[in-house]
Amino acid sequence: MKDYSQYHQNDKDIILSHGLRLFELNKDGFDGADVSVNGVSRRIILKDKYSFDRTLKKITDSAGSIKYGDIVTIDSVNWLVLTKEKENQIYEDWIAEKCNGQLKWLSFTGDIKGEWFTFRTVSNANSGIDEGRIVDLGNEYRHIYIPCNDDTKQISKDKRFIFDERPWVVVGVDRISRQGLITLVLKEDTFSVSDNLELSIADYEGNIADYSISIEYGTPLSVSVGDTLQLRSEVRNNGKIASKPVIWFVDDVSIATVNESGILSAISIGVASVTVTLVDDPNVFTTASINVTDSPQEVYSLEITSASSLPDEIKNGQSKSYTGMLRLNSSALNEPLTWEIFSDDKITPTSLATINIKSDHSCTVKSNSNTGCVQIHVFVNSNPAIESWKRIQLKPLF
Repeated sequence: MKDYSQYHQNDKDIILSHGLRLFELNKDGFDGADVSVNGVSRRIILKDKYSFDRTLKKITDSAGSIKYGDIVTIDSVNWLVLTKEKENQIYEDWIAEKCNGQLKWLSFTGDIKGEWFTFRTVSNANSGIDEGRIVDLGNEYRHIYIPCNDDTKQISKDKRFIFDERPWVVVGVDRISRQGLITLVLKEDTFSVSDNLELSIADYEGNIADYSISIEYGTPLSVSVGDTLQLRSEVRNNGKIASKPVIWFVDDVSIATVNESGILSAISIGVASVTVTLVDDPNVFTTASINVTDSPQEVYSLEITSASSLPDEIKNGQSKSYTGMLRLNSSALNEPLTWEIFSDDKITPTSLATINIKSDHSCTVKSNSNTGCVQIHVFVNSNPAIESWKRIQLKPLF
């Protein structure tokens, strides 16, 4: 059956719909190319843009897909997007220039940063794109084009770089002429003893970051099956506390697991290793041993005590106080208790002694006889099975 779904669309919508479909077909055709844009795989329309030294590419993609300062990687070669040539509702044409290399430097924290760049030799302040540029190696100035991002925004005047086997110093910074791009004007400089020529990083020695990381609980760690433990790390840079994202993991998830916040969960009995490392540098890490033990049994105990040096004797007519101490394993519990008194057989009521005062946790027993024994009984109100007895001997006053 014929499709009438588009019969009521206006002409503009139909043209736009057909144009989008035609553009996508073109991308999938011979002019299409698989590339990566800022590290993300994409398919674009790619054509050579005539230039004296074949360092320009024409890139076409959907409107809004490409922006100034993007790094497009084509067959392992990096190109910097510098100019928008054409735009409409369907697609945009951009001009990208082949990168000359990667600029490397140390951030204010001493971390190594890097960004792809293009440059040209200049003898004046003109920094426009020159498709027929001729490099004069005797010229002591360079204009550098780099993407504008959080790292490159930190570059300011007097920052030094090494490229083209020579040192350079920034004498001018332009962050506003082209959205998404930063233009640096550099002047040839002299080498410093702190420069690292092998890495091509200026002012390296004495400024490079030196990170270390530790787990505050140290080693070994011990936790019971079913329990959790909050692990915390401390990151230092050249001995000073630093803020860096970290990642946690254990070598045996059948024994324990750990989440991104450092909360460790004990799974089964055994020994495993927990490791914390910097997200951006896995070579900075520390490891601690975890000992996962069996869950402790819940053991209740109820003890009757007295402050008297002779807690098991009461003389006729005198009184003594007793306290009940309830514990779960080694932890004291504050549960209400009930106090009773019986004859020595623990069954028959007695008049040889009486409980005059009692509370949830203590009682006072008064002797009414010169001889005999009585039994104090105490139990937990919420669980009478938890109980305790104490035998008290009654003696004459003199």
